[in-house]
Amino acid sequence: MDKVELSPRDKLLQLHDLTPAENRELVEKLENALQSAGQEFSLDYLQAGEINIGNKMIRFSFMLSGERENKNWQEYLSEDLAESIVRSLERIKKSSNDELFVDEIVVTDVNFANPRSGKPVNGVTLTNMENTSQNSIVLFVNALSDTNYRGEIPGVSHLEGTVTHEYGHCLDNASGADLRKMWVERLPWQYDEESDTFSYNGEQQDFVTTYAGVSPTEDLAESYAIYLLDKERLARVSQKRKAFFEALLGS
Repeated sequence: MDKVELSPRDKLLQLHDLTPAENRELVEKLENALQSAGQEFSLDYLQAGEINIGNKMIRFSFMLSGERENKNWQEYLSEDLAESIVRSLERIKKSSNDELFVDEIVVTDVNFANPRSGKPVNGVTLTNMENTSQNSIVLFVNALSDTNYRGEIPGVSHLEGTVTHEYGHCLDNASGADLRKMWVERLPWQYDEESDTFSYNGEQQDFVTTYAGVSPTEDLAESYAIYLLDKERLARVSQKRKAFFEALLGS
């Protein structure tokens, strides 16, 4: 009998309640990561499970702040949004020669702010420094907006854009930052040793979103996301960026 591929909705039904030991281990990992960024939260994992994306099992976890009375993730995250995350992973897998450098997706109701700018953060990527091909993507409440991506890209959902953006960081991490070095070499980013910062010597309209201009790393992740989600838009903005990913992904 041929194997039947489950829909994103059916895959989500396979999630299960965590054991106390699993709960404690996962909560500590994320609380420590947030603490290192200068913010403290009381967290509680609800459910988790493994979802098959192609031939790789990705852990899918829901975690809510400890103060929340209603601990049913389905009351917090609609199935449509959860399906969007699964669809994003399936799209990434299809474009990446069946390689996936992410092991876990964590969805949380934490409203995490950037310590420098004070602006809400969509997501972060946590990397296993002993094996940089192992990454966890954490999606904060700001990622769950029903707007267009960053309010700038018509037809691209903010959530799918955020997942794909964070995977761009996973791709860079898995390369040992070689991808980032190639990006800087091929584009007019200039590093200043004295200030330990990058500046861009090209035109601002080279960036596919406003956020892409923050740094080479974010430029890479934003351009990767738009390459997968709206390739024609990236081509209109920057042929060099489009050509970079065509060469990298073979498509």
